Amino acid sequence: MGFNNLLDNLEENEINIAGIPCIEIVPPEIKEDIIFYHGWSSRKENQVFRGQILACHGFRVILPDAPYHGQRNRLDFNSGNGEELLANYFFEILIRSILESESLIDYLGRNKPITVAGHSMGGFNAAGVFTARADISKMININGSSAWLKTRDIWLDEIDFNQPIKDEVIIDNIKYSLREYDPYFNLDKANNRPVLLLHGEEDSSVSLEAQEDYYQAAKEIYEDDERISLVTYENLNHYIIDKMLEEIINWL
Repeated sequence: MGFNNLLDNLEENEINIAGIPCIEIVPPEIKEDIIFYHGWSSRKENQVFRGQILACHGFRVILPDAPYHGQRNRLDFNSGNGEELLANYFFEILIRSILESESLIDYLGRNKPITVAGHSMGGFNAAGVFTARADISKMININGSSAWLKTRDIWLDEIDFNQPIKDEVIIDNIKYSLREYDPYFNLDKANNRPVLLLHGEEDSSVSLEAQEDYYQAAKEIYEDDERISLVTYENLNHYIIDKMLEEIINWL
């Protein structure tokens, strides 16, 4: 059966889950559910093709718009104030995504396998949700980071920010510590659940170094270190390539 025929068998809907605009892609028979988070300055529509590929292999895929992205009061990423936006909003988005993940899980249904995945900022999101929620079964992080503060420190060394990226964010008058949610400092919560890390070796946006630190630390505490994998791609910058999608499908 050709790819177009497979696409014809998919059901694709724009839905709203507790105020979160999402695209849902549903195959005729569902093996498992995947929440797939997009990257910084992107939107859910940009991940539809990848969602379709996963759905063609039997996975129901939910593509949410991140806070301040897509249909959710999108920031002006073309304003020339990219560093200021990153400093002000990036980690707030990660915390908000963790807080609102419960609504996505409620929609998909509890007591069933759910994988969280994402690219770039979406990989940060996936790692945070996976760490905070024991009811997530697996995590896939593509060109993202599972060591948030380590990545923040690398950015501060590499980029001349006009203002510091703080150690906490304030949401609805409640202060959230980044360290409290940083997957690297909460490895005990991984509880031996499967993790797949995919990263370009020449990634100039999110350094591989932080992901390698997380991987090595996780291997030391995992009862079965084969349940966590880091796959790197020579000469690859901050992109998703076909080999990554193949790796994801085979791993799942």
